[in-house]
Amino acid sequence: MAENTLIDNCVSEEVEFSDSFVGIHYHDGLFEIKYPLGFTPINIDEKSDQRKQQEKQYRKDILKLITILHHYKNKDKTNKELSESFIRDDDKNFPLYSYLFIYRWYKKYGYYRPKEISYKRGTIGKINWNRTIKQTTPIINNQNVVYLNFIVRKETYNEEELIAEINRFCVYESFKKIGCLFSSKMPKSHDFKIRNKLYITTLKKKIASTFIDEERELFINMKKILETESNNNSNKEYYYGTEYFNNIWESMIDEVYGIEKNSAEFLRPKIDWILPNGETRKFTLKPDTIMIPRTELTKNKIYILDAKYYKAGVNLDEGTLPGGESILKQIVYAEKFKKNEEYNNYEIMNAFILPYDKRDGYFITKLGETKEDWLKNEYNDPKCKYVRVQGIKMDTRQLMYNHKHATDKIFDELAELIEKGFE
Repeated sequence: MAENTLIDNCVSEEVEFSDSFVGIHYHDGLFEIKYPLGFTPINIDEKSDQRKQQEKQYRKDILKLITILHHYKNKDKTNKELSESFIRDDDKNFPLYSYLFIYRWYKKYGYYRPKEISYKRGTIGKINWNRTIKQTTPIINNQNVVYLNFIVRKETYNEEELIAEINRFCVYESFKKIGCLFSSKMPKSHDFKIRNKLYITTLKKKIASTFIDEERELFINMKKILETESNNNSNKEYYYGTEYFNNIWESMIDEVYGIEKNSAEFLRPKIDWILPNGETRKFTLKPDTIMIPRTELTKNKIYILDAKYYKAGVNLDEGTLPGGESILKQIVYAEKFKKNEEYNNYEIMNAFILPYDKRDGYFITKLGETKEDWLKNEYNDPKCKYVRVQGIKMDTRQLMYNHKHATDKIFDELAELIEKGFE
C-alpha cells in the first residue's frame, strides 16, 4: 500500500467569527479544515515521538466534524432554517460523505464479495432444470410432461461479480480522493476499465431489489461516486459545511441536556396581538433548551439554557457576550415556569452556554453572570435565582464527541457549576 501524507495534504484552523464557514474546503490540491469556535485542531509535530498518535487524533477529529455536519444536515429536513444552513454542499461534484461511507464499509467488511448463487420458485430468471425436476411436480398432458413452476436463480453471478468490481473501483477512488483524511495507507490499485453506463444501470437494479438497509446504502453511495466520475467538472474545488454552525451548536446542547420538545410545549410563553376588527395573531417564544434532570442532586430544579455561539474571551475586550434582549427573554421563560402549578415549587435557574477550548482545563467553566438594576430586591432572594443569568463556557470538542451520550454525571456537572454562581 502507498503512503498518504496528512501534513502535505491538509491544513486546519479554528474559525475566528461565529458566521465563518465551518467544514471542509478543497482547492488547489489542498484540504482546508475549518473547525468551529472552541475547537483548536491538533498540532502535528514532524519531529515528535508522538507524531503517529497526533495524526491518529487529527484524523479522528476530521471524521468527527464530517459526521456532525452530516448528522445535522439530515436530522430534520423539514426544518427550513437548518436545511438552508447547508447550502455549501457540492455533493454532485464531490460526494464527500459517499467516499466516507465506502471507506468505513471497507474498514469493517473489506471489499464487497459476490453472494453465493441462491434459488427460488418463479418464472423470471435462469431456470435450473435439475432442481426444477427434483423439487416441483409437473403436469401430464397428452403424455407430455409440462412444468408450470420452475426453480430459477435468485442472484445472477455475473451481476454480483460486476458489483464487486464496482466496489473495488469505488474503494480505490475514495482513498485516492480523500485518503489522507482516512488513513496513511492506500489500497492496491486495480486496472479498471470504466463502464459508467453499465455500472450505474446495474446499481439501480440492485438498489431497487435490495431490502437490507446497510447494503442498500452502500449501493446508493457507490452510484453517487460513479455519477461524480461522469462529471468533467468534478474535483476542482468543493465545500462541505456551513456558515451557520450556531444552529448545530444549539441542537447539540439541546440533544444532550434538553427534555423532549413536546413536553416543553406548554412552557412556551405565548403572546396575542388583538386588532380592532377582532383579528388575532399569535407569537410564541421558544427557549433553546429546558433541562429538568432527575438526579438526587438536581431534584425539584429546572435549568433554562440558552446556547449562544459566541466567542467569549477571558476579559471583556475579547469576544462577545449575550445582550439585554437575550437576558430579558431568559427571565420571561422563568416567570412562565413560576406560574405553572406543576413547577411553581421548583427552583429555577438560567444560564447561557458559550463555546470555548478547555485545553488542559475543565469541560465546562464559569464565564460570569448578569445583574439587572431594576431587580435589586430579587437579586438576593433565593426564590428568584433566575434573575441572575449564569454564563457558562463549554468545550466544543468534548461536546461534539458526546452529543449523543447524555449521562447523569454530565447533568450534575453543569447543574453544580450553575449553582456555584449563587454561593
